[in-house]
Amino acid sequence: MKIPTPKNLKSMDAQPAFALLSVMALTLSIQARAADSAAAATTGSSRTKLTDYTQLKLGENSSAKFNALLQGWSVANQTVTAKDQNFRLHRAELKLSGLVAGVVKPVFMVDPAKLIPAPGGKAVAADQMIQDLALTAVVAPGLELTAGQMKIPAMAEALDSSGELPLPERSLIARTLGDKREIGAKVAYKTSAFNASAMLSSARNITQGVENFASDVIARVEATPVSGTSAGVFGIIGGATGGGSFDYAKKGRVGLNARTTLGALQLRGEGALARDTLKDKGVDSSGWTLEAGYFVTPDLLPVVRVEGYTPNLAGSQIATAETVGVSYFFRDAYAKVQLAGSALQNLAATNGTSAYVAGAVNQEITLAVQSSI
Repeated sequence: MKIPTPKNLKSMDAQPAFALLSVMALTLSIQARAADSAAAATTGSSRTKLTDYTQLKLGENSSAKFNALLQGWSVANQTVTAKDQNFRLHRAELKLSGLVAGVVKPVFMVDPAKLIPAPGGKAVAADQMIQDLALTAVVAPGLELTAGQMKIPAMAEALDSSGELPLPERSLIARTLGDKREIGAKVAYKTSAFNASAMLSSARNITQGVENFASDVIARVEATPVSGTSAGVFGIIGGATGGGSFDYAKKGRVGLNARTTLGALQLRGEGALARDTLKDKGVDSSGWTLEAGYFVTPDLLPVVRVEGYTPNLAGSQIATAETVGVSYFFRDAYAKVQLAGSALQNLAATNGTSAYVAGAVNQEITLAVQSSI
């Protein structure tokens, strides 16, 4: 794998942004270490859990909670990266959730970063920033019913919070098949060793509008036999848009994942097959991702990821990416700095988020700073 260097990168106007990120990272580090040191002096511990100021109690069984996540990144790659996108706000998630009378959980999340247009692109409609808008009813311990717009229960990596990602961006297969929010209704059951969910989805979001509330059926099951080790499967049967019947031949997804933590070592793997109908023809695609990380210290995590994606098994070339990265965490992961270098085959380097382009060969470096509450 060839890692990009300044000599073979065409877009190297990132120095000011990289300098800004370095200053931000240094400031975060100083503030975090000062806070931790002060807390450690009073508790006798070298690492402390931060006080949660984001939740407001409203009586015995009600509460309100606010969370935010900000991520900015700077990119250097072989393609021309527009200067106004070289340092960009990639995520700006603002989330308001709560608990009413111990049985109802409302959630509303927006991401204003979604309104930033691509270089040369058109203005983005304001409703694009709406991510989650749902109500959940607690039926019984571990059993919940949710209605509204939410993430579909499909690929495990797509269900992970942005704040938990070991690299700046999700894998291509997770973004393509799983990182989607749709309007529908979901039932979920969770215990310490097992969780399952099923969703009746419209296959559309608020921006697109709903034509049929029962377009896709999505199900996911995951088992955690021992702490730190889990395996899951998911499936989607769709194609019922416009009043038709559910048919895997029209639209379908199947996938599996496994992950484990062995001391400081973290291993994750996931793969999926997909079926779609384009111009009355069935198209089969597939993808996979393998990832390994090792905590050298409690704050420093080097990561290696290898992934592949084939958009049409009948004729497309496989797209592959090899990524080497490192994450440094501040204040027990409330903030982190990430650096990643990728070698891309049949993938376009597009401001840190790759896209399939047959025949393309690219290399890319991404430096990201993220903070959350």
